[in-house]
Amino acid sequence: MSRLPNVRGRRGFTLIELLVVIAIIAILIGLLLPAVQKIRDAANRMSSQNNLKQIGLALHNHNDTYGYLPLSMGASVANDPSWGSAYNPSHFGTAHYFLLPFVEQDNVYKDKEINTDRSQMYPAPPNGGPVQANSYRSHAVIKTYTAPNDPSMPADKRAWDWWGKRGATSYSANWHALRGGWGEDWQNAGKGIIPSSFPDGTNNTILFIERRTICGDNSKGTGYGYVERIWGEDGQNGGPGGQNHNANVFFTPEYHVSTTDFGDNPSVPSPSLGLNGTTPTYPFRPKDLDPNISSIQNNPSKFDCLPARLTTLSSGVVQAVMGDGSVKAIKSTISPLTLNMALLPDDGGVLGSDW
Repeated sequence: MSRLPNVRGRRGFTLIELLVVIAIIAILIGLLLPAVQKIRDAANRMSSQNNLKQIGLALHNHNDTYGYLPLSMGASVANDPSWGSAYNPSHFGTAHYFLLPFVEQDNVYKDKEINTDRSQMYPAPPNGGPVQANSYRSHAVIKTYTAPNDPSMPADKRAWDWWGKRGATSYSANWHALRGGWGEDWQNAGKGIIPSSFPDGTNNTILFIERRTICGDNSKGTGYGYVERIWGEDGQNGGPGGQNHNANVFFTPEYHVSTTDFGDNPSVPSPSLGLNGTTPTYPFRPKDLDPNISSIQNNPSKFDCLPARLTTLSSGVVQAVMGDGSVKAIKSTISPLTLNMALLPDDGGVLGSDW
């Protein structure tokens, strides 16, 4: 006679037991999530660091090839400075543009989209302006110019939709070291030369620095209120001289200490020498050291981000490539004085203990 199977020892989870298991799993996920986010942030920050190292190497290669660094915005002695004509490569552009051959993007540097007389290929710009050959015309996305830890970076890596979106950037040139922009954009040679124009030491001077692609509240208007930065933006006349004439200067992929909040600065101020024991001038006037103007914003919301100021991308630091090619993580707590001294290549000061 067959025996019935013994099923008395078999039973399923009760509802309470199932809820307990789910709760334990949720707690474990909650504990692991911050660790995973930290690991991801560290990896993204390292990727941005690598981008800055490539940019630093490109700057040195440009310096070795032509004898000077590219202007943050302007013409190049390597190309006849006749802006607006159809030359290949273009005669006018940002530092990012002139670094393209040195970051393995020579194809973009010589792309017909930038350099051909586009009146023969496309209709005139929508505002009726002239057809010109310059870096702004490029729609290309350059991976080296986009930081994975930039919280504002669009998914398609493009920004500023005017006649089509263009390649965004998370890095700005230090105007104080490279110069260019308003009043200097037609310079036939770069003003920054390694090592002669860096008496403070290349290891003490910032060349490029992280900066959010999109910053501010777009309901406040462009410029001081809202910007979207692209690597090819060469039409807003960067630098403090340009800021005196155009609020949209903060669209440019260059950084300078903001000055038009005050009325006593010259059109294109020059850095002073001999900070120690002397009366400092631009950008070390007392007003320039106001924390509300020249300190680093630490992880502000999209709408609280101020376009004229530097902003951390992650972990309370902003990374920068120095004149010697090294990458420095600068804490958001750094004093405006130390930060400004690191921006100037020849102010004669000694960086503070918070550097």
